This record gives sequence, structure tokens and C-alpha cells, in this order.
Amino acid sequence: MSNIYDVIVVGAGPSGAMAAKICAEKGLNVIIIDKQSFPRDKPCGGGVSKKALDLINENLPPSIIENYVYGFRLYSKNFDCIELKSKEFVGITTDRSKFDSFLVDLAIKKGAKFLQNGKVVNIEFSDNNAICKLKNGDEIEGKIIIGADGAHGIVARKTNIRQNWKLDEIGIGIEATISLENNSLNSFHKNYLELYFLDIPHGYGWVFPKSESISIGVGYRYDRTIKPRDLFKKFCERISDYKSITFSADEFKVHIIPAGGFKRNITNNRVLLVGDAAGFIDPLTGEGIYYALKSGKIAAQTCYNAIQNGIFTEQYFYNSYQKKCENEFNKSFRKAIKISSIFYRNTTLFLNFLKNYSGEGWSDFATGKRNYEAISFRFIPDYFLKKLL
Repeated sequence: MSNIYDVIVVGAGPSGAMAAKICAEKGLNVIIIDKQSFPRDKPCGGGVSKKALDLINENLPPSIIENYVYGFRLYSKNFDCIELKSKEFVGITTDRSKFDSFLVDLAIKKGAKFLQNGKVVNIEFSDNNAICKLKNGDEIEGKIIIGADGAHGIVARKTNIRQNWKLDEIGIGIEATISLENNSLNSFHKNYLELYFLDIPHGYGWVFPKSESISIGVGYRYDRTIKPRDLFKKFCERISDYKSITFSADEFKVHIIPAGGFKRNITNNRVLLVGDAAGFIDPLTGEGIYYALKSGKIAAQTCYNAIQNGIFTEQYFYNSYQKKCENEFNKSFRKAIKISSIFYRNTTLFLNFLKNYSGEGWSDFATGKRNYEAISFRFIPDYFLKKLL
């Protein structure tokens, strides 16, 4: 295995795998490094939107697809249910360990190298390259590094792009996968994702049915007074009581969710951040896979152009990558922040609003035909002011 590459991708999640796949397709010598062995567990609900699948543009094998999703069931604090359904599927549920491995395999088939159990502990720079130093003492050298190593990634820290997230810009996610017998699993409709707006401050709980299990979790804006374990336990108890089923959620994972739409630097000399590492996550829903894949594609094209032109400066990457990502995502992210500020003031009121005005148009957002920028606020402020004042 050569130790000098055009592009080093640190992290083998969706953003890294997509970036590596496209780099390889363009003839670049690219390697993915991940600290874990694949397939590996990944804390995530496992919902993948139709617009994300369209970006992959590959036929997923049946083993990857747990269920096709045709709608959502939204529950108020009193468990009143609003059902949003579509004639076409709006996404799938999947096991992230299988899904991520599938994406990595696509990159490998295109010519990317893959180094598993390769923990990057430091990054240095020579006159001509960037150098990833691994825990085992090995060094891997490349012209460009793509940091696809998640919200806690080392690439951002070791290249002085970012040391820590601002606490008012992050959320917390708690998730567990629970195996259920058929009689309990039948309490959930396999083709609907269930979202619960209960007593969760500026957040919601979810249940995503799989073929033999459910993914259950809670996501909320960071609040130092909230203990994630207690909030998650209470939510699970309420779902258990409501569905009249018994399950144990003692094993769960907690992770941070950096919300998109805030001004951040995501580049440096020879370095780009993608996906969660760049904070590309929907501030309203917490969805990140679409933005991971899209930013991976943009990063790959940027790397190809940089190598063709022989330019690897921070200014070049800012102009050709960061600005493009901001133009692609930030208007929609900022609209999502505005929507969330209205929505979480009174979720019951907003759910009633959806019930009266949703129609079929909501599915356009899930399938990628429209984004948040298409939402008009002309009638919303008056509607809510009359109800809230």
C-alpha cells in the first residue's frame, strides 16, 4: 500500500465514502482511513431520505433496506396523532453498519484504498503535503486531507480549524436499537416513522421500525440542566406505556449534533471538513446523511480541481469549497432555525397547523423536490401571534 496519496479521507461514514468514491472515479489516488473495523456500530436512527438515496445513485441490495418509508406519524404531548403519508416512498430505514459498509465498498470498487483500525493521532504538514500520523507509528502522506471523522473528529482539532463546538450551536442525541418480538413490533407501522413531541425541551423523540427491531431515541438542543440518561429513560417508559409493550433500553449511545446554519470555518491549507465534522446537520430535524453525501461530492470535485491547478491554500479551499457549501446549504439551514424557533414555542399548536394545511406538499421536502427556502412565512406569523399572545 502506497503511503503517498492525492487525497486522504479520514473517516469512513457517508461523507467520507462518497468523497472517496468520486475522487477515485476522477482518477485520483485516494485512501480512506477509519479508526474502527468495518462493519461497525453507528449511533443513528437509520432513516435515509429519498433525496439522499438519489445522491448515491446506486441500486441498494435488499439486505441494506429494512423498510420503505411512506410517511410520518407525529404525536403531540397528549399522544394525539397526525399522519402524513405519501403515494411514493420518501425514504428507507436501514442498519447503519450495513449501509455505511455498502458505501465504502462502492468507493473501493472505484479504486479507493481502505485502511481499517487506523487511528489518526496527529496531522503535520511538509512543504508539499499533509501527513497523517497513526497510533501504530505509521505515516500516510497526501496532497489534501478530507476530514470526514464526525462531530468529535481529530482533523478539525489538529489542523486548528476548530477546537470545540459552541454550546448554543449543538444538540444532543440519545439512541438505542431494541429487538422486539412480532407481537410487540406490530405496535408500530413498518412504513411510518414515528415522531413524538412530548416533554422534550426544544426537541423530540422518535421510533423508527425495522424488520426485527426498533430504533428509539431522543434529540434536543443542548441544555446543561438536562441529564440525557434520565430524559431517554422517561421517553422509553412513556412509549412502553402508550404501546402497552415491554422492552429494555439499558444500552444506549449519546452523541452531539452540531446544527447547521451557523458561520464556521471548515477549511485550512490542504484540509476540508465534510458532513458532521463540518456541522452540516438540519437544525430542525437533526437529519445529516443527505448533507454528508452532498458535501462529500462537493469536496471531491474541489480536490480534483485543486490537484489539476496545483493550488492547496486555505483561500482557494474557502472560495471553491466553503462558499459553495454555504450557498448550497445555509439559506435552507437558517430557514430551518427560524421554523424551529416557531415550532418549539408550541408544538401542539404547530401540529394542528400541519393537520389543517399539510396536504401532499410535505412529501416534496422529504423527496428533495423542495427545501425550506420554499416555505413562505407570510401567513405563519399572524396565525401564531393570534394563538400565542
